[in-house]
Amino acid sequence: MLQLLLLAVISTTVITSFKLRYLTHTLTKSSKRSHNCPYSSTKPLPSLKVQNDYVNISSDVDDTIIDLLYDSECPICQMEVNFLQKRDINHRIRFTDLSSPSYDPVEHGNVSFERGMRKIRAVLPDKTVVTGVEVFRRTYEAIGLGWMFEITKLPLVGTAADALYDLWAENRLRLTGRGDLADVLKDRSDTLRNSDPAECDTDACEIDWDAIPITTTTTAPATVDESKP
Repeated sequence: MLQLLLLAVISTTVITSFKLRYLTHTLTKSSKRSHNCPYSSTKPLPSLKVQNDYVNISSDVDDTIIDLLYDSECPICQMEVNFLQKRDINHRIRFTDLSSPSYDPVEHGNVSFERGMRKIRAVLPDKTVVTGVEVFRRTYEAIGLGWMFEITKLPLVGTAADALYDLWAENRLRLTGRGDLADVLKDRSDTLRNSDPAECDTDACEIDWDAIPITTTTTAPATVDESKP
């Protein structure tokens, strides 16, 4: 049942992506024609005037943007970020790379590296931290494509989408060939120590082992051959 649901979601996503690319291509061609038309009016459209007024009266840009925390070393995550960056023409999203050695949780909703690697997170303008599918709903709304995730607001669909994302998030590192979370945290600690050993006098480079599920294995006791001297 889960496999069929996953296949249905993937198929819907692919179809929607093709429709979006076709729509973007059509709008781009239409825009080029209007610019090349010698009889086009130079009077600004009302929607553009409202947009310009909004930009002019906004004194603090940080009050209107979403801080998206992502893992640039995850190829699938980076593809999604590239998609959003190309369409974020109004700069409504701040793209923060968790893998950067300069990442500071204090500046990003106090989201630690470990938590950010477990699930995708975003910090809203009111400093609220959202996770999972809600991140995609908020970021797509910010670029004017909220309709793509509108269906996930329905109770049953939303529950299924959350379950599928949790399944992906739990296995993301292994599926992308990066091992377990413990391996990633160790690599992160080594990177920080090599980049700036002075900062590692604090707890910044320490691994929070309590946040990692530990699996224990039992080994059989060694047998001794008493026939040998």
